[in-house]
Amino acid sequence: MLIDVHGVHVSQKIRKDGRFQGYCTIAGQKIFCYGKSVKEVTEKISAIVSKGIVPKKKKRRTNTKLSAWIEKWIELYKVPNVKPATLQNIRDVLKPAAAKLGEKEIYAITADDLQKVLNGISSDRGRELCLTYLNQLFKKAQLLDSIKKNPCEAVEIKKHKSERRNALTRQQQTDFLDAIKMMPARPLFIFLLETGLRIGEALALTYADINFEQKTVTVNKDVVFIDGKRIEQDTPKSAAGIRTVPVPDEAIQLIPRKTNRAQIVFPYTYAGARSALRRVSAMLGYDITAHMLRHTYATRLEEAGISPKVKQYLLGHSTSRMTQDVYTHIQSDFIKEKAELIRSAFNRE
Repeated sequence: MLIDVHGVHVSQKIRKDGRFQGYCTIAGQKIFCYGKSVKEVTEKISAIVSKGIVPKKKKRRTNTKLSAWIEKWIELYKVPNVKPATLQNIRDVLKPAAAKLGEKEIYAITADDLQKVLNGISSDRGRELCLTYLNQLFKKAQLLDSIKKNPCEAVEIKKHKSERRNALTRQQQTDFLDAIKMMPARPLFIFLLETGLRIGEALALTYADINFEQKTVTVNKDVVFIDGKRIEQDTPKSAAGIRTVPVPDEAIQLIPRKTNRAQIVFPYTYAGARSALRRVSAMLGYDITAHMLRHTYATRLEEAGISPKVKQYLLGHSTSRMTQDVYTHIQSDFIKEKAELIRSAFNRE
């Protein structure tokens, strides 16, 4: 028995946690062992003494719960780098995971746990975004040695396909313009339709951004509303969003001239604009959104033969693929109108 060996001791008394304890001394360093019985402790000490090597200490697990890690990850790694609207989106997207697994320690969360959470999210896009952010925060925990493996690596979800959004046909556009003739928000809606600005970009405009002589608008910021609070952001959605866009006559004539260049051009909130568009939608019998007006602008550019690079610039897109794949809609009535021109391109004389 090792009990009589110098520098080795195994207690015969059980601890409060139900285990037995012993120790041995290697190179002047006392090494403690624990087990469910005196025999188990003795065997562990025997193995250490026979090797004569001090075993490496296992790194203690961090008892960090998922909800706490989400907030810490956001504050440390996201707040300095992303805009308030994106921060809010991250928190919203991660709510299902926080609700189901928030009180579970991150080292104990398995791929099965995450798969169940993701399977419960009905939206394909929401599911994909949730996995994206979970993967980022678990990967960071792995790099910090808080967990051994990233459980997201074993998760499987159906890939989200971007919906092809609708633009207004020329007839629908005419009907829309007729429907908003008496509305206070008419200048805003015509401006959105004829410049293609995002709603946040339009609501952030001041009179300093409008050049009435050259009939242009300079886009260099946007605005978001979080919990009803207006938050101005000093850059648009991306670096490509900084641009100068021509403004058609009708849109610029509807904007009253102001001497205060810091005054907001369109003093509306997202909620106010949406409410007005819902009333128009009810009148017309189909849904119209601010983003649909942007899609319509992109479609009219396509029909006018504007080059892809110019369209990309005017829409403030970082890639031409986004402009072509998502925002351009060649309407069937326009194709019919141009059918003979298309056919003649291949006629032989």
